Amino acid sequence: FMTSYSLNAVVIALYGIALGGVVTVISITTLELVGEKTYPTGLGIVLAASGIANTAGAPIAGYFRDISGSYTYSVLSGTGATLLASFIFTWAMIYQRRHGDDPRSRFNMEIDVQARRKSRRRSSILPWRKSVDLGFAL
Repeated sequence: FMTSYSLNAVVIALYGIALGGVVTVISITTLELVGEKTYPTGLGIVLAASGIANTAGAPIAGYFRDISGSYTYSVLSGTGATLLASFIFTWAMIYQRRHGDDPRSRFNMEIDVQARRKSRRRSSILPWRKSVDLGFAL
């Protein structure tokens, strides 16, 4: 699967860069999905699920390696789990935007109000809002 050390190092570096992006955006997207009122509970659930998955992932990958004699199935199962989680998260965002009571959360409304006032003061919530929204435009 990975035949050279340098290829493995490149893949690990790219994975680390991508994981850094996920860590920085997870609290913002959780706030978008659950709103300000239930944000602490929502973030707790997200972090608990992440902790459980990270704790269970290594033994499961080791089991696949033991029964197959190769790391291929370990990597493929991890990839499948990541794709499934991405699908569920994307579905939740689409569902919330289409069927939510108010598609614009209080978080978005605060930023919109400040933008309409055309104040010179930058938003303390998320000054780079427009560039982040491009990734989640549905």
